[in-house]
Amino acid sequence: MKDHPSIKLIGSGGFGSVFLLKQYNPPMVMKENDHCPNSFDQQQELKILKDLMHENIVKYLDQPIDFEWKKNGNLIFMEYCEKGALKHVITNVQINYSIATIIAWGRDIFKALNFYKSDVYGAGLVLWEVIERKHFSTEVETICFSPSDCLKVEKLQNLIIWCSCSKIDIEKRATAVQALEKIAYLEKIFAHCDYLVPPEIRRNQIWLRKPEGLKLARKEEESSILPPDVVLDGSISKGSRQHLIGVGSKITNGLIWQK
Repeated sequence: MKDHPSIKLIGSGGFGSVFLLKQYNPPMVMKENDHCPNSFDQQQELKILKDLMHENIVKYLDQPIDFEWKKNGNLIFMEYCEKGALKHVITNVQINYSIATIIAWGRDIFKALNFYKSDVYGAGLVLWEVIERKHFSTEVETICFSPSDCLKVEKLQNLIIWCSCSKIDIEKRATAVQALEKIAYLEKIFAHCDYLVPPEIRRNQIWLRKPEGLKLARKEEESSILPPDVVLDGSISKGSRQHLIGVGSKITNGLIWQK
């Protein structure tokens, strides 16, 4: 079955593998868990998750009636998010986005967390990552930003600090509702700025660019920022440029995905 042309392995880890089931419309993802200490508890949890219907939460699906699998691992079926995890967008040198994109992502994330009634600490760190275009280190005790000359940008930075600064008492940190209110305010004050909202792909771009609209206080050469895991092989073709359709974000299992 794994050799079926409509089934593609797209990921694997210590607990199992993830497959794309291309034979269905729309395509879906199947997670095969090789190690599950309590199958009954997992099924109960999945039943609850299937009832959590929200536009910004990845949907858990029922197993298709015509689907067969020879192994005995625990199977989980989920909505397929074709643009992958947001964490990969952050360091992708071919993808550009703006401060307006970040605010749109923030709105989607906080909507989902408000639905879950969840803490926003992790969401604030994710927004820091998309602003700075690098992954947050657990060794960092305080949240620092590249200096900006724009007061509007500082308002977004202050929201992230309110959500995720470890020096702020937990009871004084922002709730999902308060974060959503701040994001709605930021959308209004950035509404008249001519920044692209959908992320843009430039196939011939080889340097990581800071988000448009940050207005950095220190003029940084945008072409000087290169992620350490990028290898340049000189094979990038000319011209190609396209927009990612939409900016919709969905959350599941601690990850944020792009639809």
